[in-house]
Amino acid sequence: MQPTKWLVFLLFFGISGVAMAKIECQPLRDAAKAKAEFSFLKTYDLVKRHDKLCEIDRERAFERFVYLFMPLQAILTSDRDPDKVAKILILPDSRRMIFEVEALARLYRRVDEERFDAIRTTIKRIEDAVSALEADTKFLEFATAIHATQPVLDQMTKVANQSHQSLKNIVKANWTPDNRGRIPAIAEFFEQAFKDQNELNLNKRDRREISDAMIDELKKFRDDDLDISDLEQGLHELRRRLRWIAYYVNALDGVFTLTLDRGQSTIQEYNDMIKNPTWNDTPYLKFDQSGRESSSIALSRPYFVAASKFVDDLGTIKDIAEYYIATEDAYLKLNLASSRVHARDIVTKLAKAAKPPKPLYPDFQPAKTIYDGLLENAFYDGLIDELKDLLKVK
Repeated sequence: MQPTKWLVFLLFFGISGVAMAKIECQPLRDAAKAKAEFSFLKTYDLVKRHDKLCEIDRERAFERFVYLFMPLQAILTSDRDPDKVAKILILPDSRRMIFEVEALARLYRRVDEERFDAIRTTIKRIEDAVSALEADTKFLEFATAIHATQPVLDQMTKVANQSHQSLKNIVKANWTPDNRGRIPAIAEFFEQAFKDQNELNLNKRDRREISDAMIDELKKFRDDDLDISDLEQGLHELRRRLRWIAYYVNALDGVFTLTLDRGQSTIQEYNDMIKNPTWNDTPYLKFDQSGRESSSIALSRPYFVAASKFVDDLGTIKDIAEYYIATEDAYLKLNLASSRVHARDIVTKLAKAAKPPKPLYPDFQPAKTIYDGLLENAFYDGLIDELKDLLKVK
């Protein structure tokens, strides 16, 4: 979501905050976009720092979290009813906002675990709850579409309702505006992580620190073996890792951009993907920027186009497999199937008979091919080498 859209989003929900004012503060005057200034002012009001606006250039990490929390704050303050907020949070744009905050927290946690691990844990808790509700809702839709027996639908409805209630409870406990209009979880994070900016200034070494963090993550992704036949810890984990790479770049708010000017990657397969507009126009490649970076570092686009395609391909396999397993679980829980094989047989027959027919349980071999190809093509090493070269990391 571009900054102009964020402004519309804020106004649509009628977020209260400080009015735009003339602030004699050089960093604000130098901001590349007026909308970015508006966003910062709104979010500083959230954390009750509007009395120190001229210190907006203190710490770049602070600004990055400000920029990412702003649209999420708009959602969380759009309604005091946790039920309505929960329904908004499972929308694709909302989930993307949550993932970006978590991505930034994951990176800065490697820089300073004491300061940033708490928000990573907090945001992951709400992300897990949002993901569970979205998944359970889709599982129920699948079971309904294949005309699963009514007791199974009732059981899956019960599970989806429990997920909805869990998310509502989390929203109500820490993510609902207090009597000062603040979101407790967000306010607490800013107050604790940035309580002493003078001593904790990362600006001078910020790019070095975050580049080291990204390289550490890429090395971990490269070195950890995955069993792709394992849906959750293998296939799904591979998809998460590829998705995190794009979220890391986006969350850093303009530090990186994508380009073809560096020349194509050494992997022809990835270069060929650039020719397909489908893989060049996905949410994972739309990098929002506040205009606060004086310059950006250009990374080769083919790596990210490939990652985007693989995320989609793996997602298709993962989703179908999960639909089957969730429906089978309901049959097994209700003793309507004697074994996993029996339950799979029931669901498969229903899927075939549905109008239109639903996909059959997927073959995981294409996912294994993607995994093996990433290693054979040295996908992670290519990005690591490029980061080291561009950022001059020794």
